[in-house]
Amino acid sequence: MRASLRLTLVAFLAQLAMRVAHADTPVGILPTIDFKAYFPWLVWVSSEGHDAEFPAGFRYKLLSERSADSSTVEFALVRELPDGTKTVAIRGSGPLSKFDDASKRIVETMSRSVRVTFQRYDLRGVHDFAELQEKMRDFGWETSPVPK
Repeated sequence: MRASLRLTLVAFLAQLAMRVAHADTPVGILPTIDFKAYFPWLVWVSSEGHDAEFPAGFRYKLLSERSADSSTVEFALVRELPDGTKTVAIRGSGPLSKFDDASKRIVETMSRSVRVTFQRYDLRGVHDFAELQEKMRDFGWETSPVPK
């Protein structure tokens, strides 16, 4: 099964699990955390995968953020190539209360379809930038300043 067809199937599952943002709903390319209106939630990072379409490899990341009132979640499933190129495969939002089940289905479906495993990183307790930096160090992630 070609990667684009697999992503279409995953997108369909995500639409069933959560109401994907309508075209007229203003959303950014990736979830944006500002520690006022939006806070980090959960992140999944896949192992490196390889297939005929991407023989040099790929990695998937499922990024999510919650609203300040904890009612909604925005998420993006991103494919990253070894050269740093990133493609948003799915971008959506929905009720936070349904995200655990929806994200579980997305991760399980992606694991099977592209033969990768996912590691979950819990950022739900992060409330400011200093806490985020501390968590990132705990996870062994590198940080760099955001260009202005």
